[in-house]
Amino acid sequence: MVSASREIAAGPGQIFELIADPAQQPRWDGNDNLAAASAGQRVRRAGDVFTMTLTQGSIRENHVVEFDEGRRIAWRPAEPGRRPPGHLWRWELQPSGPARTWVTCTYDWTQLTDEKRLPRARATTADRLRASLDRLAALAKGSAPALPVPRSGPVTGPARARSGCRRCPAGVSSVHMAGLPPGTVRGQAIAREHGRHRRLNGRGPATLGQPGRTDRG
Repeated sequence: MVSASREIAAGPGQIFELIADPAQQPRWDGNDNLAAASAGQRVRRAGDVFTMTLTQGSIRENHVVEFDEGRRIAWRPAEPGRRPPGHLWRWELQPSGPARTWVTCTYDWTQLTDEKRLPRARATTADRLRASLDRLAALAKGSAPALPVPRSGPVTGPARARSGCRRCPAGVSSVHMAGLPPGTVRGQAIAREHGRHRRLNGRGPATLGQPGRTDRG
């Protein structure tokens, strides 16, 4: 188990909103492991499940096991349709002054049952958790650039022209267009997802964001 803490110059509610809304999580993920989550999944209670696309293209269903609005949230990731293997992410928030909050992030893999996951679990260090805390602090203070939030449903009009795909959420494709080229980890994940949409429609290889072209994947 590993954890990290720091004080953030923002109120608990503002910070908690960035954590409890899965669509916001890739913005502050210090592991660079989260690619995108569709909007409308904001966690409200224990028992909720939210879906996240990882940077390598796989999907995780995250089962919320602890929830106290504005104070505490924890979830166990799992492959779609399977039981969680036992590791857990927990965020705890404690007011520390006017518009200030002490935030603790914990990664607990002590109940992990899948031995194949243990090397990666052990590689998740406090430094990575601190990186998430630092990015979260920057977002909460408004000093980090805002990335578009993915929208569910088909893309139409100008957004479709930007994304080049009817299926891709406009926000995800806009992230690519906003400065995440295909060579980056998240850019690769976006390109793979776009390519999957192309294949679903029986079309050829994806060309994401090519000037003057609107793909119809």
